[in-house]
Amino acid sequence: MSGNVLRSRPRRIEKILFIAPPLMKERVEFYPDFPTPPLGIAYVMANLEGDYKKEYLDLSFHESWEDVEGSINRLGDYDMYAFTSMTPSYAFARRVAERIRTWSGGWFVIGGSHVTVAAMEVMGSGLFDIGVLGEGERTFSEIVNAINNGERLEAVPGVVVLQDDGAVTYGPGRGYINGLDSLSYPARGLMPMEKYLALFKQITGRRGGTLISSRGCPFGCAFCSREIFGRKLRHRSPGNVAGEIETLMERYGVDMVHFVDDTLTANRKFTESLCATLQERQLGVEWQCESRVDCVSNELLETMKSAGLIRIMFGVESGDEGILNRMGKGITPAQVIKAFDMAHKAGLEAGAFIMLGYPGETRESLSKTVDIVGRIKPDLISVSFANALPGTRFHEEFATGREGGLYVDYHLETNVPLENLSFGDLDKARSEIFDIVRPVSGSFRLS
Repeated sequence: MSGNVLRSRPRRIEKILFIAPPLMKERVEFYPDFPTPPLGIAYVMANLEGDYKKEYLDLSFHESWEDVEGSINRLGDYDMYAFTSMTPSYAFARRVAERIRTWSGGWFVIGGSHVTVAAMEVMGSGLFDIGVLGEGERTFSEIVNAINNGERLEAVPGVVVLQDDGAVTYGPGRGYINGLDSLSYPARGLMPMEKYLALFKQITGRRGGTLISSRGCPFGCAFCSREIFGRKLRHRSPGNVAGEIETLMERYGVDMVHFVDDTLTANRKFTESLCATLQERQLGVEWQCESRVDCVSNELLETMKSAGLIRIMFGVESGDEGILNRMGKGITPAQVIKAFDMAHKAGLEAGAFIMLGYPGETRESLSKTVDIVGRIKPDLISVSFANALPGTRFHEEFATGREGGLYVDYHLETNVPLENLSFGDLDKARSEIFDIVRPVSGSFRLS
């Protein structure tokens, strides 16, 4: 366990540094492997009530640990360091926290998906004083208030606390936020938006902004975690979403919006209402989103296109029905083909997310996946190797041990036993898929 600076922690919080740790890995040529504003921590910053000095540091722009250390060494001292971390970035969140702790006695707080699903691992590192479990907007504000008022941290709902003696204590549970319109828009003004937008434009040709219109996912894919937002689908109002789009356009010159909802089309009534609102506002913005193949129709796609949709990404994952069943996808290859036919008929770009190497994968199932990619002719492609991340049913059933329990790179390796295949078989299938998509997509592909 790393040494914990406890006695010198400030009794009042005035200066807070919010940190997005790096996810460094081998650079690839395909979009969208570049930093985008982490909306989770942006919401937390925006909804922190009180007169605090808030600053933000995104370390994901760096290409080496030496560059990261350079940024860390130039930091001043803060009363609190608030990290966000997904599983793939947790290894570096630890390294950053450990480095800062060599000189700072401030409070170290971590939120995001990894601490939510692996709290004992994270708090057991001794590097973080407080973990924020699940949605953090309300919890983080209450943590700061509790410290400033001298109150017990473990009384705050939705926290896990590292005690002075090394014990880990959970606070009461916290329910999900139902009135999403009550939340302030993400605090993009604290972020280096021009850096994000310039990189987005460099790779895609557009000044693209990201936003999320809903939380929660009612579907049960085995490789996804629903611990942060839950299974119940909760929507912002269409007017609230349109207002944020207007802000992105007016303040940052955004000309394309990327909805990062898990499945924007999960509730057709909401999607249609959102499209109607966008048309009524006459925003003229183009946008892209992600969907399941069984959540679209010819009519819905036409409606979405009329409201500005230009590109839709589908979770295809595999061309083998047996593998899809093991994944808990609840779709068939026939539905995949139909969805792409409908999207292309509507004049939309259609992209595919593919996952190779899921347990049970064989050369035959890989061949079926390559074949379906050739059939659907996606305009963009994202190919990943199966990696069982904590908090998922996939992880519970199939994960193998990893040194230190850390997951550093989830695109370029797999932590799943390959019973019938070699890593070379997966790499070969990925190359064959890219060979198919290359002449289709033209200027850029997904990685």
